[in-house]
Amino acid sequence: MSDNWRDGLPRSVLDPFGPRGEVIITPADRRWLWHVESLLAVAATNDYLRDLGRALTSYLHETCAHHWNDLLDCADLPIRQCLWCNVVEDREAVPS
Repeated sequence: MSDNWRDGLPRSVLDPFGPRGEVIITPADRRWLWHVESLLAVAATNDYLRDLGRALTSYLHETCAHHWNDLLDCADLPIRQCLWCNVVEDREAVPS
């Protein structure tokens, strides 16, 4: 394991740009929490870590500062999806 905490992180934690090149204003500490949540979701090895993962998931979903992506591959559907919590929303139901 490297001494540099940045080594091995996915691009989504520190890169200022999203998957489509858009600027992401979500702070790195929040992105780091989403990364830890995803690791706990797939690799928690005991009840304590599973409970911690569930609590973190709940917290992140309740407090998500959505970063919306229009779903370009669903161009015929007026929906968008949050890059972080993956919630899908009807664009037409959102007040302008």
